Amino acid sequence: MKNNKDSAKDSKKGEGISRTGLVFYCALAVVVILLAAFAVSRTYSANYQVSITLRNNTAVSYPYQTSYFTVNITNNGNSSISNLNVGFYLNGTALHYNTIYLPAHASADVSENYTYPASGTYTFLAVADPAHVLNIKNRLGTQSFTAVEISQPESPDIYTSLPNNNIIYTQSFTLSSTGLLAAAATASQYNVSVFTNMFSPAQSVLTKLFENLYVAVEAANGAYIKYSNSTAAYSIWVQGRVQPSFVDYVLSSFYLKQGNTSINGTNVHYAIVNNKTSICYLYSKGWTKIFSYFNNSKAGTCLGIAGNTYAPEESNVIVAQIKANKNLTNYQEHFFYTNSTSIGSILIYNNSLAVAGLFENHYGFFTNFVQNTTAFKGSKLLCKGLIYTTNATSVCSVYVSPTGTANGFGMVNTTELTPSYRLSLYSLVNQSDITLSHVNGASLLNAMNVSNVITWKSSFKNTCSFSNASIGCNVTSFDYSTNIARLTISNKLANTLRINTLSCFAPGLRRNETMNATVAGSGATNVSALCISVPVGAIASVYSNYALAMNYTYMNSTRSVAGVLNVTNQGFV
Repeated sequence: MKNNKDSAKDSKKGEGISRTGLVFYCALAVVVILLAAFAVSRTYSANYQVSITLRNNTAVSYPYQTSYFTVNITNNGNSSISNLNVGFYLNGTALHYNTIYLPAHASADVSENYTYPASGTYTFLAVADPAHVLNIKNRLGTQSFTAVEISQPESPDIYTSLPNNNIIYTQSFTLSSTGLLAAAATASQYNVSVFTNMFSPAQSVLTKLFENLYVAVEAANGAYIKYSNSTAAYSIWVQGRVQPSFVDYVLSSFYLKQGNTSINGTNVHYAIVNNKTSICYLYSKGWTKIFSYFNNSKAGTCLGIAGNTYAPEESNVIVAQIKANKNLTNYQEHFFYTNSTSIGSILIYNNSLAVAGLFENHYGFFTNFVQNTTAFKGSKLLCKGLIYTTNATSVCSVYVSPTGTANGFGMVNTTELTPSYRLSLYSLVNQSDITLSHVNGASLLNAMNVSNVITWKSSFKNTCSFSNASIGCNVTSFDYSTNIARLTISNKLANTLRINTLSCFAPGLRRNETMNATVAGSGATNVSALCISVPVGAIASVYSNYALAMNYTYMNSTRSVAGVLNVTNQGFV
């Protein structure tokens, strides 16, 4: 064990080591500080000479065009520069920074670009060493700016680009990028004129074109016209990053004859679809304009209308008609699912007026369609699908068969008619939601409270029967949203019978319902029965063949009889 004397010696020894270490680390710190100071002094003592030039390499005038810039930085001094920071600014806000190395008396280029979202004045500034890290005494040359004026695009009155004589039918539309995709996909799969006329003539070509290019589209305005001589013309103005070169590329996949020419100083591209149909496209005043032309006499092509300006007479006619029709605008205003986004609108005018709106939600794409017409006045219309009758409404909902492969989607057309109006909802949804779209479409139409509706009659006959020939059965109606069957039970016997219970069920799901209804001898009575089946989604079922079981009393004797109910599920696949 150490005594106090030894401990004191060890303590002094340790103190000596600590003092020696402290001296060493202090000396090292001084060296580091001196080195740092030397580096800083070299940085700030050097007299750097830097100049910068910002150059706009492209002539742009309208929104969604892109400017490509070159920033040239020159080191005019005798010392090389490491980590030179170069800032690129728009209207005082930094867009991008680059760090470069410049040897003495050398230059370097930095590329920048910007796509304009709207009209206005845009001031771009390039700055060398924006944080003033380097010792640059003359900073007059370290900044360079350029201003770009972006003009307002031409007003999209589409009828200025289409001939206006002898028009017998016209359809105009305004679409967002998503609306353009929805309309093109619908037109390519379903033969419904509301959609096909948005891409006709040359429908197969134009639908593929926009299915490929919609991501580069911000807005689209178009019109389709049929003339009395069977000629048809179409024009769509597209705003966004779509350029004629993009159209060239997609059309080349069809192996069409393509070329270009100059009309009134504008470069016009064209493609020959067949001996009667042609497509032209050009860029003008902020829009990529695409024309499709069908000439039944083979005497003309789209080049005959490209570059021309016509009086937009049809626009004024349509607007005046809409303003004069209060019911049409009122129906259109309420014909819309809540929590949905509008993606386009359509106007149609010939001997009647129609308006449509495209919208979407997480279930799919929808198009409401309101037509002002007297074509249905006095009609007794047959429904080839499901009929929904609620309060004073009568709605027919039909599955629309695709013309090609629907790729997991399905369409339902749900329609209500009055003597003066047709109201339809086109629902393009996943096949798994088809059953829901029938009842949802019917509910939307019912919520609009349209009066004086025409009652639909089914073109399909629902049937029922009992195993006892003395008891007859007819189907008055079947509600597919609730699965309630309304039946007429007839008694062919001489005396009155009393119905105690009546069951309507899918196999294995029998449940008796008390009726307590009487049927006079040689008479009939109306009853309602809930048909039990496995629920699907928000509706009762899509079942079609039900079993019936009736318990009845006749001449103080209680008996049972079996039967069947067959209903048509024509709205489902």
